[in-house]
Amino acid sequence: TNTTGARVRFRTNSSKVAIRAELPTTCVMPHQAITGSSGFDLFVDGAFWNTFIPPIDYGGGFMPHFSVDGGYAAQIPLPDRRSRDMLIHFPTYNDVANLYVGIEEGAELTFGDEYAVQKPIVFYGSSITHGCAATKPGNAYPNLLSRWLNADIRNIAFSGNAKGEEVMAEYIASLDMSVLVMDYDHNAPNAEHLRNTHEKFFSIIREKNPDLPVVMASRPNRWIGDELQKRKSIILQTVANARAKGDNNVYFVDGETMFDLLDRSMCTVDSAHPTDIGFYCMAKAFYPVLKEILYPQKDA
Repeated sequence: TNTTGARVRFRTNSSKVAIRAELPTTCVMPHQAITGSSGFDLFVDGAFWNTFIPPIDYGGGFMPHFSVDGGYAAQIPLPDRRSRDMLIHFPTYNDVANLYVGIEEGAELTFGDEYAVQKPIVFYGSSITHGCAATKPGNAYPNLLSRWLNADIRNIAFSGNAKGEEVMAEYIASLDMSVLVMDYDHNAPNAEHLRNTHEKFFSIIREKNPDLPVVMASRPNRWIGDELQKRKSIILQTVANARAKGDNNVYFVDGETMFDLLDRSMCTVDSAHPTDIGFYCMAKAFYPVLKEILYPQKDA
């Protein structure tokens, strides 16, 4: 279903890359670009190249209508037949039944390079972690961090539905991962719910993963007020309690300061979900913490 975080990596010397995507449903929301929710990004040798963009049906009228009728095909040209590493990011919100990738007949096709960090960073969080409102999939902050850190990732984020459930903690505890990022503050209905779930959620995971680095984040927001401070204090208390028990493998990233890198008014679409600039600011906030965990005393 929602394919945020999914990627395809390969190497080819084809001078064009094509896709045919089978989409059983299409996602249209007023605060999201179709290129983000339903498009596929193509990165070439680590740099963004272009987006496979879903078609728009004008239907003979003035107002366009988005409908892919179960899927669409698109093609992106490259300048020559030089061998290159390709990365395709899947849509953040659409369901994808199948993706077919095409290259020129006779072109080479091999595996891409392995990630430097092969055990994935697991992200658990809200619609923001999910990638809501990124104009293209590669701009969701977990995808930015995957490329910057050359690390595999697993995005286990749910719009409106990641609320620190014990069953999700038990599932995540069973995964083989390099780092866990807990970023579900935004989906906790209120501070009391966060208080009742946050440390319990962490404890379930810590019991089965005593040496796992866990990064806890408070919610980013355009506005800062008493509610945000209450929530942040709850998360900080989880961190403090763990450290008081001798657990030094817990880290905190302050959501309150994430949007300070640039004008806060530019960082969200609706005072909650980030713009591309907002996602960039979030990734910049997480990056030094994750880099120190994954590459101690080294440059990523």
